Amino acid sequence: MKINCLLPVLGCALLLSGCSSAASPHPDAAPSAQARFRAARSYALCYGKADEASLRNLATYDVAVIDPQSIGGDAEARIAQLKAAGTIVIGYLSCMEVATWHRYRDRVDPAWTIYAEGKPWIPWGENHAMTLSEPRWRALVADLVQSEVLDYGCDGVFMDTLADIDNPTLPKEFLERELAGLEALMRELRTRYPSVIFIGNWTIQRTLPAVARYADGICWEDFSPAHFEDAQTAGWMRDIARNIAAESAKKPHPLVILALWDAPASLSGTERAARLNRMRETARAFGYLPYANTGGYYAPPPPASEQTPQ
Repeated sequence: MKINCLLPVLGCALLLSGCSSAASPHPDAAPSAQARFRAARSYALCYGKADEASLRNLATYDVAVIDPQSIGGDAEARIAQLKAAGTIVIGYLSCMEVATWHRYRDRVDPAWTIYAEGKPWIPWGENHAMTLSEPRWRALVADLVQSEVLDYGCDGVFMDTLADIDNPTLPKEFLERELAGLEALMRELRTRYPSVIFIGNWTIQRTLPAVARYADGICWEDFSPAHFEDAQTAGWMRDIARNIAAESAKKPHPLVILALWDAPASLSGTERAARLNRMRETARAFGYLPYANTGGYYAPPPPASEQTPQ
C-alpha cells in the first residue's frame, strides 16, 4: 500500500524532473553572440566596400564592424561568409543624424529635426540631427535596427552619432532633453532586442551612463596615444577611463571597450608604426580591444595579427 501511494508522487517527481531538464540550456549549446562578444580578443572596423582580400582579413578578427549599406556586392552573402568564419558582425547605424544618402530619409518627419536659432542644427557636414525626445524618431530607429542591420544577418548594432549630445555647439537648453531621450531609446531598444549586441560610439562623456546601462560595449573613438602623453589631455583621458570602469562595474557583465584610432597619414613610416604600437599597448593596458589603422575608416583592414603590440 505504501508503494502504491508513493507511485503517483514518484511519477510527478520524475515528470517535473524531466520538464526541468528540458527547460534548462543544453550543456553543449553554442554560446550566444553576446557571450562570444564578451570573450572577444580582437576587432576591426571598416565602413567601406570589402573585396575578397578585405573579407579574408576581416575574418581573422573576433569582431568586425561594417556598414551593410556600403560593404558592396551581396551584403547578406558577405556577412554570412564572415559569420561562417566565426566572426561576430556588427552593423553600422546612425541613431541621431540623417544624411541625404540614407535610403530611409523619406520616412523622417522634418518636425523631428533639432532647430537652433530658427534653423536646423547641423552637427557635421550637411547632416540634420533628430531629437531623441521625439517618440516617433525613436520608434523609427528601433525599426531601422531591424531593416538596416539585423535583416542582413548582423549580430549587433554599432550606434553612431549619439555623441552629438556632447557636441559643444549643441544649445545648452537641449542637453537634458536629449539625455532623457537617449535613456528612453536605449531602454526601448534593449526591451525590443534583448539578445542583440549594442555598441555606443564615442558615448564616453555625458552620454556614458545611459548607454552603459543598456549596451554591451562602448567604442572610444580617437583613442590617440598622444592624448595620454600630452599634459593638457592626459588627465582628461584617464578620467574617462575611470568613469567607464565605474559604469562597467555596475553591470552583470563588464562592458567591452573598443579603442579606435586612425593614425595620420602624414606621419613617417617609422613614426606611424611606433605610434600605432603605443596605441595598442595603451589600449591593452586598460583591458580594451585596440584597432588602429591608417587611411581612414573606409580603408581595407590589415590582418588581426598586426593589431598585437610588437
